[in-house]
Amino acid sequence: MKKDSFLERDFLHPAQNIIYCLRGKLTSWNGAPAHVEYIQDVTSNRRMIEENIRLKIQAEEALKNYRALVDTVPGGIAQYEIINQKVVTKFYSDGLCALSGYTREERDDICKENAMALTYEEDVPYLERALENAIANQSNLHLTYRMKTKSGQPCFVNLNATYALGKNGNPEFHAVFSDITEFKSMAESLQE
Repeated sequence: MKKDSFLERDFLHPAQNIIYCLRGKLTSWNGAPAHVEYIQDVTSNRRMIEENIRLKIQAEEALKNYRALVDTVPGGIAQYEIINQKVVTKFYSDGLCALSGYTREERDDICKENAMALTYEEDVPYLERALENAIANQSNLHLTYRMKTKSGQPCFVNLNATYALGKNGNPEFHAVFSDITEFKSMAESLQE
């Protein structure tokens, strides 16, 4: 123990299962050396800290498992919020990056203003009308359109999105994207 600072330690009383915080320091009492000790029951506080640590570990494990599950889905998964008629990305899987060929950083940069930035210009009005209709009717989206890719080749995607009202009152869509480019190419070659 020192004179200028407290020494602090926890003590678990085994019979009562109570945690005490013992804080003590050396001082002088009317000129004589003295030892001052404060004892405080901190059981509920320490149990709360232990529970928070346990819950944090559990949440991290659940997030890790969720990410692993999401990344096994073929295609891409995303969550969007509609704010002032802009499509704002809240979450997306690595599969969405694989569809476009862009890294997360590149995709984030391209889509920072509006997630529709990766939609082919000719398909934007079609997608906007479908989105407006889904919001007005609070309904799901089921459509096919072309996504821009890093290679410059279009990627035909089938979009299935579930409508939801977000916590802040804005419309949200939980979306699954499937690459149907190969299917489209086969269909076109069969028509020829």
